[in-house]
Amino acid sequence: MLNKQNRVTKAKEFTTIFKRTKPVYTENFVFRFLKKNNLAAPVRFGFVISNKVEKLAANRNLIKRRLRAAARELISRVETGYDVVVVVKSSNVELTYDMVKQQLSSAIKKNSFFNEKNIDQNNRNLPKNPLA
Repeated sequence: MLNKQNRVTKAKEFTTIFKRTKPVYTENFVFRFLKKNNLAAPVRFGFVISNKVEKLAANRNLIKRRLRAAARELISRVETGYDVVVVVKSSNVELTYDMVKQQLSSAIKKNSFFNEKNIDQNNRNLPKNPLA
């Protein structure tokens, strides 16, 4: 679960983000990024999955759990001062956690608000050759 400070929860906040942003499309998701006036504010994520996309609540919850886990892992590498809303556009229960994480990170990179300093710090102890 994401910390409360890192969640978009209110309908008014979702409406504001949808009105003020342009969508960024990936294979299974639509992302909306809103840069806030207070750049020191923590990054917040919100997730939307419609009944039209997936009928079974258990499957909708599974997809949201995977999105939250990916966001929680990437949150330390994202610059502060953004609200991110992820809309699931096609139901694919076979969508693995790694695929979700890859699409989320590529959308964030596409919008150029990955914090490069944090990426270097997180990968500093990794070997240069993964096969070594």
